[in-house]
Amino acid sequence: MAYRREKINDLIRDEAGKILHQNLDLEMDALVTVTRAVVSDDLNHVRIYISVFPSQFASEVLGQINKEIYFLQQVLNKRLK
Repeated sequence: MAYRREKINDLIRDEAGKILHQNLDLEMDALVTVTRAVVSDDLNHVRIYISVFPSQFASEVLGQINKEIYFLQQVLNKRLK
């Protein structure tokens, strides 16, 4: 089971990174990277960790992600089906 969850974590991390790159319109010059994804034991929830460089733009980037979170979740759900 651990191997399966590891593969799912990698798949979600890669797809979330692609989705953020394609759908997030950043007005500042910031590098946004999905560093890891952690799936719950029952595979119903995932926690995605994001890195922003330079860190001075982190609050702006996370605010923009939070505004569009439901749209980003829908795109991720469609890609993973």
